[in-house]
Amino acid sequence: MNAHAQSPKAPRRIVFLSPSTEKFGRPLIEAFLARLKELGYVEGRDFVIDMRWAEGRSDRFAPLARELVGLKPAVFFASTSPAAAAAKQAAGTLPIVFISCIDPVAEGPVDSFPRPGRNATGTPSPGPPVRAQAAAISPDVPPRRPRTGLSAFLTALP
Repeated sequence: MNAHAQSPKAPRRIVFLSPSTEKFGRPLIEAFLARLKELGYVEGRDFVIDMRWAEGRSDRFAPLARELVGLKPAVFFASTSPAAAAAKQAAGTLPIVFISCIDPVAEGPVDSFPRPGRNATGTPSPGPPVRAQAAAISPDVPPRRPRTGLSAFLTALP
């Protein structure tokens, strides 16, 4: 055996926290996995994914977030504002990607739209708080969709 042979890189771990049940949240995960596959990433080789479902119980967010952080993931996906808040509390400097936060500035995952700071990015729900913040950033330019969580994850892959 060649002494200089390199060991294969371990797959990156993705964790996902949802307020839903697996039955209702699984289509989002399936779409995410399908897109990664289209881009050439193979589950098991390039990444592994661990999911936790709060099953409609807000008291489960904090313990599930801590459990997921304990798995030492490369990135933490959080679906909805309460999940993002629990992820932020548990994750330290771990990258967080939030999905469907109503107002990520007021709810805390980011400091502001023009300068999000911290370790979070994602796609806010296009409700009134988001539109108001986007208008405040640049009243002459229509709001753009922020960098998606998928592209944030892909930059973490080798």
